[in-house]
Amino acid sequence: MDRYWRQMWGIARYELRMQWRRGMLRMVMFILPLASVLVIFLLAGMQAQLSASQTQWSAAYPAEFRLTAMAIFILLPAAAPIFAALPLLLAETIPLDGKLNMRDTLDSTPLPLWVYLAGKVLGVWLGVLIALVICIPVVGAVFYWKLGAFNVWVWLQVWGAVVVPSGLLSSGMGVLFAAAQPTRRRAILVNFLLIPVFVYLYSVSPLLQVTVLASLAPEQAFDLDANGKITALRLMSGDVMALSAGLMVAALAVAGLLAWGGIRWKAGRA
Repeated sequence: MDRYWRQMWGIARYELRMQWRRGMLRMVMFILPLASVLVIFLLAGMQAQLSASQTQWSAAYPAEFRLTAMAIFILLPAAAPIFAALPLLLAETIPLDGKLNMRDTLDSTPLPLWVYLAGKVLGVWLGVLIALVICIPVVGAVFYWKLGAFNVWVWLQVWGAVVVPSGLLSSGMGVLFAAAQPTRRRAILVNFLLIPVFVYLYSVSPLLQVTVLASLAPEQAFDLDANGKITALRLMSGDVMALSAGLMVAALAVAGLLAWGGIRWKAGRA
């Protein structure tokens, strides 16, 4: 097993370098925070109207309460690049190896196919995690600068338990769904046609539920202490997170089996 892990880690490091050279990693670093930052500037321009409104974002609510609701709301637009752009940007990850004749080289070595696929997904995940680690402080700093202080701990919980897993799910499935395609164009087309699947995953994911409830009905979403300070999000209980993690693993397992079977079938035909 240690040998397999070393092989997997070597493929992951290679893939991470390739993402950077192809510009995919830099593009993800730019796209992910862009949508949220644009919404921040929109909210900043509407701040007077929001303060005078009868919504949960009005000045009638405590500043921490309404600003934390806004801070979670701005993560909602990030779903578009996470569930639509990431699978398209990463679709060519495995087909590109075939174009560069890397697959022929790897097939001549005692490298199990499952190790190769796992290493590719791991390398993509490293790139997505790096992009998110850069994105989080950028978005948080822009929000603080334009709108004010918010509950950073609750906000980071949403990132760590909802946004990051969503990014790992969509990027991993984007790589695996297109794995058996012979060309980059076919790989991108497959993931483009599967966008409804990614949209469905978004609609049933905690990302939609947490961000909508926390931003539009924060009285039902936030747990408060005796002083009225926000301590946590009610939706992020252990049972909810365990169910979400189980569904994520199951979806990735199905995509992995499809990728493994598709590549085996194609090799058998050749």
